[in-house]
Amino acid sequence: MRINEVAAILGVTSSAVKKYYLLFEKNNYKFTRSKQGYLVFSEYEIELFRKLIYLKNEPGNTVEKSVEILLNKEPQVNKELDLKQLMIQHGIQLNIILDSIKEIDNKIKKLNKKVDKL
Repeated sequence: MRINEVAAILGVTSSAVKKYYLLFEKNNYKFTRSKQGYLVFSEYEIELFRKLIYLKNEPGNTVEKSVEILLNKEPQVNKELDLKQLMIQHGIQLNIILDSIKEIDNKIKKLNKKVDKL
């Protein structure tokens, strides 16, 4: 995807995406370019930018520090970030599953009462 598409997906400006990719490149990360020389971003890189946006908003973090974290210069923090994101992403699904289990459990209890009466 190109800069404008990435910006739209992330809900940020094109200039923010440019700032992000320039900081990554400053730290020796290489982005792919099309045959015409345009930057193109993979799903992985869009996810990197999502993590960057999340991290930079954490108290005490800067965009620059967040880029360094994401490039595994501070791997422990990156692992904790991944865990937090997984918990957020899957927490919603887990709540839906737990609600379904409770509903099924209630139905089973009602059926058991009917069986006991019979």
